[in-house]
Amino acid sequence: MNLLQELEKIKKEFRRFSSGIRVVLLIDRSKNKDREKKDRFLRKIVTKNSEEFFDAIEMLLKERFVFGGEDLRIYSSLNERDINKAIRLFKFEMLENDYQNEKEWVKFYFDIKNRFISCLMRPGSAKESLFLVDVDDNKKFEEAHKKLQELTEVIMVYKTKKGKHIVVKPFNPALFEVEGCEIKKDALLLLNY
Repeated sequence: MNLLQELEKIKKEFRRFSSGIRVVLLIDRSKNKDREKKDRFLRKIVTKNSEEFFDAIEMLLKERFVFGGEDLRIYSSLNERDINKAIRLFKFEMLENDYQNEKEWVKFYFDIKNRFISCLMRPGSAKESLFLVDVDDNKKFEEAHKKLQELTEVIMVYKTKKGKHIVVKPFNPALFEVEGCEIKKDALLLLNY
């Protein structure tokens, strides 16, 4: 599939998750043990509406195709973000930073964009509260899907590299008794792999 076809597929499948403030990420999922976790995030883009969201996706698709890494994946925040909550968290971080040693104090301001995106991505900055259920075992999918339909509203199902993701409205996780599935309360959508 070429870049334009992939972009159109993402637009069609994920349009419902493109409006409002979102964070779009290009992540290296390779198993390089020498690299720190923070170095996996190759690019982070904050978008304010669907147009910016899909422009960011197009840019990251181009980068992914140019670098050609099968370990590169494009994600976005499942839940729309609340800028006011993120700003409040960021201000608290700034205040806490005032009491660091000079080296840490300066380091904070040299990395200010990443610090703010980190506040934006915290669960407390979510504007919505959709859950994502990760089902890596295709044999468990039917059982998981059926149980979720009993517990809540299923919003979307999409294929992943190893299985499927099921996006649902919030529910009591204690009532979901399907083994081999992971419930994520403020997850990332896998848009391209």
